[in-house]
Amino acid sequence: MVGVCVTTIGIIQVVIRREQIHTLADDLLAVDATMFLVAMLSSYFALRLQSKARLHGLERIADASFIAAMILLTATCFVITYWMQR
Repeated sequence: MVGVCVTTIGIIQVVIRREQIHTLADDLLAVDATMFLVAMLSSYFALRLQSKARLHGLERIADASFIAAMILLTATCFVITYWMQR
């Protein structure tokens, strides 16, 4: 998912430089890539921990950050779609 965000940021940057315009989409995708990274790291460390209390805390963080990142990715798709129609 981080790769999708980075690829899209690159494509948007090419369009921005060519058209001399600005959009919020690339900033949203950068935040989104960070949220996916938090989800991945939380999930990874939850698998490595022996403590049940920490395990459940990291599972909640991983779930919440992944779902929030997917929602932000969907919202960014709408921003890109309506921005390109202008």
